[in-house]
Amino acid sequence: MKGLFPIASLFVGVGASYTSQPWHALNATVGGRLRASTPIALPCFTSYGGLTNSVDDARCATVREEWKTGGLRTNFPGAFMNLQSEACLSEPADQCLVDNTVTPAGIPASNATCNQGSVPSYYIEITKGSDVTTALKFAKEHQVTLSVKNAGHDYMTRNSGKGTLSLWTHNLQDMEYHDSFIPQGCKDDVGRVMTVGAGTPSGDAHIFADKHDSVILGPYSPTVAASGGWLLGGGHGVLGPVYGMGADRVVEFQIVTPDGKERTVNACQDPDLFFALRGGGGSSFGVVLRATHSVIPRKPIAFADVHLPSNISSDTALEWIKLLVDESLEWGRQGWGGHVAGTYVTHFNPLTDYVSDNGTKARASFQRVTDFALAHGGTSNVAVYPNWLYIWNTFLLPLDTMQGGNLGMGSSRLIPDEIFATEEGKEKLMSYFRSIAEIGFNPVNFYTPVSTPFVYQRLQDPKGFANKTFGTSLTPAWYRSLWHLQTIGSMAWNSSYEDRVHFVTNLTNSTVQLEALAGPNAGSHFNEANPFMTGWQESYYGRENYNKLLMIKAKYDPENILTCWKCIGFQDKKDIPSSRYHCQGKLQQDFSHMLLWMSSLKALNCSLFKDESKSLSTLILQELVEILTTAKTTESKRASVEMVSLFGNLTSQLDHDGSGGPIPPLKTNETLPKNFGVIVFQAMLMQDMIGVVDPLQVLAHEFPMNLYILSSTMDPVTTAPASASMNTHNSSFWPTINPTHTFDTAPDDIEVLIVPGGPGVRAPDVSPITNFIRDTYPKLRYLLTICTGAGLAAKSGVLDGRKATTNKQAWATITAYGPNTTWVSPARWVVDGNIWSSSGATAGLDLTFAWIEHIWGNQWAEYVEGREEYVPHPQDFDPFAAKFNITPNGSL
Repeated sequence: MKGLFPIASLFVGVGASYTSQPWHALNATVGGRLRASTPIALPCFTSYGGLTNSVDDARCATVREEWKTGGLRTNFPGAFMNLQSEACLSEPADQCLVDNTVTPAGIPASNATCNQGSVPSYYIEITKGSDVTTALKFAKEHQVTLSVKNAGHDYMTRNSGKGTLSLWTHNLQDMEYHDSFIPQGCKDDVGRVMTVGAGTPSGDAHIFADKHDSVILGPYSPTVAASGGWLLGGGHGVLGPVYGMGADRVVEFQIVTPDGKERTVNACQDPDLFFALRGGGGSSFGVVLRATHSVIPRKPIAFADVHLPSNISSDTALEWIKLLVDESLEWGRQGWGGHVAGTYVTHFNPLTDYVSDNGTKARASFQRVTDFALAHGGTSNVAVYPNWLYIWNTFLLPLDTMQGGNLGMGSSRLIPDEIFATEEGKEKLMSYFRSIAEIGFNPVNFYTPVSTPFVYQRLQDPKGFANKTFGTSLTPAWYRSLWHLQTIGSMAWNSSYEDRVHFVTNLTNSTVQLEALAGPNAGSHFNEANPFMTGWQESYYGRENYNKLLMIKAKYDPENILTCWKCIGFQDKKDIPSSRYHCQGKLQQDFSHMLLWMSSLKALNCSLFKDESKSLSTLILQELVEILTTAKTTESKRASVEMVSLFGNLTSQLDHDGSGGPIPPLKTNETLPKNFGVIVFQAMLMQDMIGVVDPLQVLAHEFPMNLYILSSTMDPVTTAPASASMNTHNSSFWPTINPTHTFDTAPDDIEVLIVPGGPGVRAPDVSPITNFIRDTYPKLRYLLTICTGAGLAAKSGVLDGRKATTNKQAWATITAYGPNTTWVSPARWVVDGNIWSSSGATAGLDLTFAWIEHIWGNQWAEYVEGREEYVPHPQDFDPFAAKFNITPNGSL
């Protein structure tokens, strides 16, 4: 069903100012494989984009019959397993869907129109690396936005995009096996491997591996590509507890990077890019052509499949889940992995101890759940089978729930193994299940993969595994968790916009509950998270990994050619309101307004009727009434009422400390800085210090934060000029500041050091300050210099080889302190790794808000901006560079 339509004279949506000639030239260069991309249901409609369309009864019948099948959707470039990649979520009329509640799927009404939705306008069928190189060059020259689709399983809307040119890699399906393999540029043999084309379905990969007496770690759904987004997002599977993640086992990639180069990437060649591809997700860093996986010798596998009847009560399901919670930690230690659910457990174990005794130990491991299941009319099968392919064909494929054709998305959280280690932790987990049962979630429908590298991590590093990622760019939470707990839901195919907002509200409520359950050290799976969550950077990667990935992105894709929703390089403030992401962004923005309402509810201590907050209460009530009065249907009114009710429920579930601040972002980050130090000295500029400390003081009402005021002695520090000649009017307008510590007694746990400027920077002897900066910097997470404070950092030597900026009026003096520093102008502020430096005085305020957004996220930055009533300037705002005739130098 490829190539239904010829190339149009204009590329709709992107690059529309170009005539058809460049597109015809592109088509010729890629061998005629540039084609119009159309929605899969188009053959069923009489109208396409408002124009008459001829119904194709035969094709329509096929589409309706196979609407939910992976085979149909993975093999059609304009179709996606999850309909949020086809429909425009923000514009319900902009879609081409049919009724998926019946089989075959429904026939559209005679007057219904098929619209393009989020389906790309065109696609190139990629068959070799030069196709990608050509597409990248074309995109740069003609300002065309690209998207990348492989098998189309993404939940997060990253594999499509309205008006984009899609690179369709599904037909890269070559496979090779090697008994031994030395990655290019390396010296050591890594053993048996399989090189698998990016589009190869995992079903084909499992069969090919078995023919070579091997097992490849991969997804069990047969249509998910083994070397595609599954792998780039980390790659979890049922054998993962023993053999690790897909990202752990990949040894080499062939990839085309945004500069058009085809590269072989591994631990020895472009190791930073290799790191990024092992969990950094999506197509942020290039387009993968194939990957080489370390494979496992074929061997027997122990299998446990224990089922309850499907008609059990909710109470029985909760009893069953309690038993699963009690047993899971020991199963993990023994090497079992697979799935646990409200009516069954299906687990696998390849370790010798459980396959060498004809299943005796395996049956002992599952005796308690077997007894429970049999007592309730269920079944139990615990045995050893000859190989992985037999188990996969016999037991896993029938469980494959990867049905497509739904507007389905979910939320996930990695549940730390420590929760399963204590009675308190297990009770916390059960409280979560009971609470969601009380709001309508049937525990019978509970399901979660047990696929974290639980045993693998301990085998790799028995002593210190807790904070390791073993060379991958995955969040460290993967390596300290036992369950990957999920909540999945779906919207109706014909849902209204109000219904979609309501769904996202409920989804986010689930996200908040999962985060409260898992605690601050947990993360989410990049491929199966809430697409609309805030704090996604920390949740998907961990802050340290995320910062590293940003630098790698800037190195290999400095022009940000490869983009996708909430991928590396995505900027919330810039991209959410952009036309590129309209189909997600409007929904995100409207939902963010609801978050502000929830923040206000918490600020009111969950009461809208306190006299002291009357004006704010009235405003909130007016807003909520507006939702109800503008709802156009009974269903919309019901959804709106439930949504308003949900605000109160959600707010009451969050911790409240009485501070009157907003709710936390939908994520609590384990790496939020807690301990701050600020250096003070005579003749410092108060604004330099206050511009940083005051906004952070707002956050200190909401997060645990400590401030240490540091000086050479404990004597009060005055901002008065150091010499009478600089105080010709004998003014006494100079406040004093009391230090809390000297440089010699400063705490060892300072994470962020703030260095203000002022005339005192030029004092004859600033060595106590510069020595402290020099000695403390290696232990810091961040160094923030304000105005001429950069001069002190430069004198200490920590700016050698780094980029920085400073006060433009004092430019000549301060830059002379750092001859080995790249001084950037124009620049309001400059970031180089963990060193942030600002221009003069008030620029420190702008730096601070940018840094708050970097650490706490956009929602918190906007909240503090509102409290301070300040609109920050952008980074390239620097009128003083021209005013003081500073020669442009360096780059942001």
